[in-house]
Amino acid sequence: MTQSFNIAPAPLTVTAGDIIVPYGQAIPSLANDYTITGYVNGESSAVLNNTKPALSTTATSASVPGTYPIIVSTGTLAATNYSFVFVNGVLTKAASVPPSGTACNGTYSGTFKGNLTVSKGQTCVFFGGGTTGSITETGGNLVLKGSTIGSNIVINSGGAFNISASTIIKGNLTIQSLPKSTSSNQVCGSTIAGSLVLQSNGTAVVIGDGTPACTRNTINGSLQVSNNSAAVTMYGNKVIGSVQVQGDLGASTINANTVGVSVQVQSNAGATQVFNNVIANALQCQSNTTITGAGNKAAVKQGQCAKF
Repeated sequence: MTQSFNIAPAPLTVTAGDIIVPYGQAIPSLANDYTITGYVNGESSAVLNNTKPALSTTATSASVPGTYPIIVSTGTLAATNYSFVFVNGVLTKAASVPPSGTACNGTYSGTFKGNLTVSKGQTCVFFGGGTTGSITETGGNLVLKGSTIGSNIVINSGGAFNISASTIIKGNLTIQSLPKSTSSNQVCGSTIAGSLVLQSNGTAVVIGDGTPACTRNTINGSLQVSNNSAAVTMYGNKVIGSVQVQGDLGASTINANTVGVSVQVQSNAGATQVFNNVIANALQCQSNTTITGAGNKAAVKQGQCAKF
């Protein structure tokens, strides 16, 4: 009597390796970073006949610190009497803990104890983390995403900045004397315990713009904007104190903010827009060269904004 049997292929497990890549560095080749186990009957990798799996990742050199999958798939793999089971790996984009000293020039996720400086030619990036003290930037590049700063931030005389992702500033934020530049400078989705001051800047600044990429800020003190020659956009912020916009040569946009005290818009030479703000007390506008607006709610409207 002749009998036939169906013999299931033996499974080979293909496992991608885990790797750590510092933030900002190129992703290395993943082509050979895997292991294969499960050979039977004394067989070895020779049964693969030089065929290989394919490995890929969603991470790039610009990806923020965190974990990303290393995806392993069939590629050219083939072996008689074997099937394949795939196990993905993990790529970790790593940021370093701040070193001792006061100069911030690198990408960090830890918390520094003390005050930091960011000088010309330096780039200070925090993903989370932060410092227990203050940050003073003079011509460098400052990026804060979800960070906590224990005191004031002063951005002065050059450079660029991006403050976002629920960053907490436990003091004041002062942005002043930035020269003319095409840099992207914004403060989005953050909380400032003190006041926000923008003065004498030659490069455009966005303070919340209502888009998913740049949400509103909460400013527990006042918002003071004066003598800027480039555009300043203030959109969708919650200001517990007052807003004052005075002496700007560039365009000023004050839109959809909630203000706990008053708004004063005075002596601006650039095109000024005041729309859809909710103001607990007075909206006062005077001596502005060009001003438009509508949809504002205030206890009192005075001057050029009386009908806005």
